[in-house]
Amino acid sequence: MGSKKIKYFAIGLLIITVFFSLKIINDEMERNLTSLINYKPSEFHSMGVISDISKVEDDTGFEWFTKDKEPTDGLMKFLSQYSVKKINEKKFNEMKDNGGHLEVDIYYSNANPNPSIVRLYENKDHILNDKYYEVENGPIYVDWIRKYNEKHKDLYEE
Repeated sequence: MGSKKIKYFAIGLLIITVFFSLKIINDEMERNLTSLINYKPSEFHSMGVISDISKVEDDTGFEWFTKDKEPTDGLMKFLSQYSVKKINEKKFNEMKDNGGHLEVDIYYSNANPNPSIVRLYENKDHILNDKYYEVENGPIYVDWIRKYNEKHKDLYEE
């Protein structure tokens, strides 16, 4: 009986070790930025955007806000060309950001109560589940982001 318990314990330990090893390897892989944002068009409810917090009115929360899916789909299509790799917070903070970022908050229907909140920089991104990423095939084309933001701010300004 004792040797069977040891055998099952060893097999269990091996399975746990393999599981956590694969999880670590998966976390460290280069990935498509949009796969990490976890955008679900079928569950989309709304999106809010901030490029300059000083321009946000106290009662609105965003520079512009929309329930239209088109601006979100366009942004996701643009971001799909970028690959990122996970980095630690220290490296993230050490990286130069050339001033400013665009924060995008995507809210979903009641089926998915957790929003996707992303801060996009030229060479790095912060997905607000405490994960930091470096853009591997960047920098992100900031002029496109600026034009996108200005176009939609004029249409959907709060």
